[in-house]
Amino acid sequence: MIENKKNINYFFIFSILSMSIINYSNIFASEIKQAGVEYIVPAAGKITVDGDLKDWNKSGKVGPVTFDEESIEEYNTTFYAMYDKENLYVAAVIVEPHPPYNTNPLKGVGSWGGDAVCFRMSSDPTFSLPLQGLGIGQKKCDALFTASLWHNHLDKKDYWEGYYSIEASYKVTDYTGSEVKTLIHTENNGYTLEAKIPWKIINPKFQPKQGDRIALTWEVSIANMNPSEPKRAFQIFGNGGGARAFSDPNPWGIAEFK
Repeated sequence: MIENKKNINYFFIFSILSMSIINYSNIFASEIKQAGVEYIVPAAGKITVDGDLKDWNKSGKVGPVTFDEESIEEYNTTFYAMYDKENLYVAAVIVEPHPPYNTNPLKGVGSWGGDAVCFRMSSDPTFSLPLQGLGIGQKKCDALFTASLWHNHLDKKDYWEGYYSIEASYKVTDYTGSEVKTLIHTENNGYTLEAKIPWKIINPKFQPKQGDRIALTWEVSIANMNPSEPKRAFQIFGNGGGARAFSDPNPWGIAEFK
């Protein structure tokens, strides 16, 4: 796991733990599906990881994504992804009625115990899509990568952690060259999270080129409104995924490099 050294500041419901805005019996009826092809577009020159996205090529925008059309003004997420020779860039703009709450790693059970952004991807364009035979208890695969990113509101620092294979068998140990930055919205609640992750961390054997297709899915954990003891209230999923995405890559969507 890495802390941002600068110290600056995605459809299906998995669980409703403490929020009363949604009737649990209506969760599955309000599912919104947006699996398909997402585009990872070329980076627009040199990117400064500051949470602003003013220097981003936003033509690959996905969203806003929500869990219930009636709640889209209050809860939604928009996703972006870019690439260049050295790095993958990911960003999520989250709208929710509070700033991000997450206490990990100072306390709590993990990054999922509050507001967090997670993406899961394959890094071998020769794989047949959708992915098959790579779930829990099946074949281990170094060309599967998961990253979780979050802002700790207690120490006001940004963190991320990554692992390879579906079973989190191999954790990232060298975070050199990566950056993550959260920009908390001031005029309306929520935040923007931006990250740069070098290909040498994701898969040093992978050098993406235009037309390559991989598996990719996103998920955003939304915390309850208790900053003292934040917990995940529900999730928003984008480009496939869903409640079993962590254990089976088959429902992951597809991404194409433009």
